Amino acid sequence: MTAPKTDRRILRTRALLRQGLAELMQEKNAGDITVKELVAHANVNRSTFYLHYTDIDQMLASVEAELLERIEASVQAHPIDPHQAQIFPLVGDLFALMAENREICSALLGPHGDMAFLLQIEAILSRYSLQVLADAYPDRRVVVAFQPHRFSRTQALFGEFCHVLGTVDKLLLTEIYPASEKPIPGVNGQNLAQGIRQVSDADVSYFQNFDEMVAALPDILKPGDLFLTIGAGNVTTVGPRFLALE
Repeated sequence: MTAPKTDRRILRTRALLRQGLAELMQEKNAGDITVKELVAHANVNRSTFYLHYTDIDQMLASVEAELLERIEASVQAHPIDPHQAQIFPLVGDLFALMAENREICSALLGPHGDMAFLLQIEAILSRYSLQVLADAYPDRRVVVAFQPHRFSRTQALFGEFCHVLGTVDKLLLTEIYPASEKPIPGVNGQNLAQGIRQVSDADVSYFQNFDEMVAALPDILKPGDLFLTIGAGNVTTVGPRFLALE
């Protein structure tokens, strides 16, 4: 059964509101924009706004959810073969989506945008990448050494990290790479490890530093394992250091 088409007047009104929000977010954060200010900028009646959204926060969440749904659909539509280096159809699709929605994407990813939106995109791609590896090597154990990046990023994506990382066969977790950020109370590698254990059956090992992790690898890795190092810090040194032990 074909889904009913949305009335053109509704689409036009939402487009005007979204464009207005994107333009205002070039100057200020969404949290500082009022409904009165938005409807005046978009030339839409205040009562009309409330036919579509409850407030600015709900509107922003709705816009982001629509974009994330389309990104997820693009990812699913272009399955990646890890044996091939061809990911251009997916990349092209994502760039086309961004171009089609350039104003709101520019606002969301700009200086007054919503960092959580970018982090959710990263979570989608991370989840998909790990699933591709698991599907491509069903008879091999996927072992991941993960170094979280930034306290703020770890805090914002804590739930996603727990669910995504909980899908690997063996997870080696270390402390957060701060990238000049100050620590956030309660946001650390140990708590992330505990969170992953609470939502999955993943085999998680926490290491305070890379020296401990590298020393433990000979007892952890088995012939045929697929070993990945993931993170934005110096976690990439773990593989070469392990090979140097041989």
